[in-house]
Amino acid sequence: MQIGAQPWRSGLWHVQIIVRNGRSEVADFIDGLPIRIQQKLTVLVERIAESQNGPFDIRNDQKFKRLEENLYELKADYVRLLCFLHGNRVIIVTNGFLKKTRRAPSQELARARTLRRLYQEAQSR
Repeated sequence: MQIGAQPWRSGLWHVQIIVRNGRSEVADFIDGLPIRIQQKLTVLVERIAESQNGPFDIRNDQKFKRLEENLYELKADYVRLLCFLHGNRVIIVTNGFLKKTRRAPSQELARARTLRRLYQEAQSR
């Protein structure tokens, strides 16, 4: 299995999307969302990319939230994108889901952890 990342938005920070075997499930997920939600996500990600402190300039847990050690959640309405920090000013988005409960689903968190581990292992080779 090949794993890497493709650029989504760049600025002072680089936001990238996980790609596995030449395909990005995150990009497919985002493309399937209503245009209004896609626009909200784009504005949020652009704001993060252009900010001096990236996601940490967003002081609103309603838009960016730390879930656990090096695992974060970007939020736009009922849509969540899970991500982690990698290297110097790089954010890697692992997966997305529709929020239906108060807490992030355990299977989505497990998926994000697995993708993070696979990505980090591939980068260290």
